[in-house]
Amino acid sequence: ATHVKLIPFWDLSENQISDILNQSDFEDVSDDETYFVNRDLENHHSSSSDEGSNSDTEVVTTGVRSRGVRTRGGVRIRGIRGRRGVRTRGGSTSCLREIIQEGEWNREPSYLPSDVNSDNIFDYFEQYVDDDIIEHIVTKSNQTAIERTGRSLNFTKEECKIYFGITMMMACIPFSQIRLYWNRQYALPIISQAMTRDRYFLLRNSIKVVFDNDITAEMKRDDKLWKVRPIFDRVLQGCRKQLKEHKMSIDEMIIPFTGACPIRQFCPGKPNPTGIKAFVLANPNGIVCDIIIYQGKDTVIAENGSQFHLGEKIVLKLTESLVPGHILYFDRYFTTVRLANELDTRGFKCVGTLMKNRVPVELIDDNVYKNVSFDDDGIPETETNVVVRRPPIVPLPSKAKRKHGIDHLPDMSSVQHRCRNQGCTKKTSVKCIGCNLSLCLTAKRNCFKIFHERD
Repeated sequence: ATHVKLIPFWDLSENQISDILNQSDFEDVSDDETYFVNRDLENHHSSSSDEGSNSDTEVVTTGVRSRGVRTRGGVRIRGIRGRRGVRTRGGSTSCLREIIQEGEWNREPSYLPSDVNSDNIFDYFEQYVDDDIIEHIVTKSNQTAIERTGRSLNFTKEECKIYFGITMMMACIPFSQIRLYWNRQYALPIISQAMTRDRYFLLRNSIKVVFDNDITAEMKRDDKLWKVRPIFDRVLQGCRKQLKEHKMSIDEMIIPFTGACPIRQFCPGKPNPTGIKAFVLANPNGIVCDIIIYQGKDTVIAENGSQFHLGEKIVLKLTESLVPGHILYFDRYFTTVRLANELDTRGFKCVGTLMKNRVPVELIDDNVYKNVSFDDDGIPETETNVVVRRPPIVPLPSKAKRKHGIDHLPDMSSVQHRCRNQGCTKKTSVKCIGCNLSLCLTAKRNCFKIFHERD
């Protein structure tokens, strides 16, 4: 009997694959088939089984169907052309080529399947704001109104959804004043017919996300976003459900806001300079996948907080929701060599601009590389090649020359040098013409006179 051994394509060399394809007589097969067997080997197997004779082990290759390259005269496999007239199943080596060329950092990380890309806009909105958080807002708003005024707002879930819809519509069609949306001349029916103006302003001033009496002083001190923490956490949960691409970006953004807020920032150069600063993790298409609100220098407290600065902590915190394998892009505010090494140990690659003052001291300057040689290990040898140029040392004049009363005149120089008088460490621009030495000549230090009168 013939023994058939199945060998996958990725265990074969290019020459073996080329020989198998050139010797094959197969025509195109249907798309439903996944594996194929050489017809000659199949016939040989059936005939040999009838004869009952022992034969050598035959080799049958299997492959996964993939996109290949077809030419008019055959199949092209990395510069090797197959036998003319032989048609094979769609480039069976493309799978092998993809496996070889596809490195560890070219594969997209795997996540659990998600249905966030629904075409229904209401389903997409519920990824961020669902019925539970709306019910929570309604409850806390009515509770706060009763505590303040003694009567309820009669706020309902349906009215809360209408309020959110009107607010988002106002953001899409901005007017100079909110009251213009109910003006007879400029009114929008989709807004004016959904809710009255007075009711909208009442809800705008009364909506609460938390009940203030439930928040302790310690919670207010530790979290500056305590008034909106529940809805912010729910929106953040929806951001983290979004599909994450292989290459992602980390940057800061300003949420426009001009009201009273303890964390409001002013960042000149931004499209909206005044507002709340946030650090975001986003896809190339702009979809935000994670966000951190800036609350001061202690925004993120890491386990080893003293090791990294704020920019590094932000990047490490935003990568906690990612699986290893992503390539991260950020600007010079975050980029350091220490951060790149830490991300590499966690399974991430990064690209960013590095400021000159953050270059490690152990890195050799480019000008030094021009004058050094390297040994076989690639270690630069700088000891014998770098020569420090020093100015010549002017010897002290003899006692007779110092006591000589001629030509000892002070001269002003544009460059300061160390004073040559014994015991003085100051620098001066006065030089003695006769001695050719720098000597101090000021109201407080008259080294010029002391030097020439000293025994």
